[in-house]
Amino acid sequence: MLQDGNTVSNDGCSSLCATECGYLCSWGGSDSADTCHTTCGDGLLAGHEACDDANTLNGDGCSADCSNVETGWTCTNTPCGQTLCMSVCGDGVRVDDEQCDDSGLANRDGCSSTCTLECGYNCKSEGADCRTTCGVGTVAGNETCDDDNENDGDGCNSSCSIERGWGCDGNVVGGDGLSLSKRSGGRRVVSTTVTRISKDYYFHKNNKSAVVRFSLYTGAKTV
Repeated sequence: MLQDGNTVSNDGCSSLCATECGYLCSWGGSDSADTCHTTCGDGLLAGHEACDDANTLNGDGCSADCSNVETGWTCTNTPCGQTLCMSVCGDGVRVDDEQCDDSGLANRDGCSSTCTLECGYNCKSEGADCRTTCGVGTVAGNETCDDDNENDGDGCNSSCSIERGWGCDGNVVGGDGLSLSKRSGGRRVVSTTVTRISKDYYFHKNNKSAVVRFSLYTGAKTV
């Protein structure tokens, strides 16, 4: 029977002098009490441990010494059981498998409500707003067009705004489907179809159409 010099429970040796869950106890000598201690990383929450996720690693929610729950995480504790931790999306701290965390849970701002990166955005700094990337062929955010380049004079300018005298229709994710049409006196006068190969554009005359249409190259002319 253990004797730790007191009748207090939750210190490794219970009031009935039995070893408590999550502790290891060592016998004392004739002039010293028995001693008990917890073992961080054994998956048994006990004593002064703030968490115990069955390992001694940092960066998974529970610190390596089981002394605290790490920033950006929330953990569920069970007495004499294993701590379960998960990242907190929307707190501005990017951890675990979060692709981004902009301190919010709104969609269509670059970082989704599940902390995944939305198409057409880059989120370089945690907790900061995400920004669109002009010239990648994906219309996002405040962009009114994105024709897969940052050139002026082609309908969509270097800041991804529609240029004066042009009309842009059919913007879709990925860039294909974007239509550009030159306007003159309120009328569309361009009758050219564009087929894209990578970032180069090949023009084919199409008198039946009054718009410039962007489409993925399939090996055949667009009609």
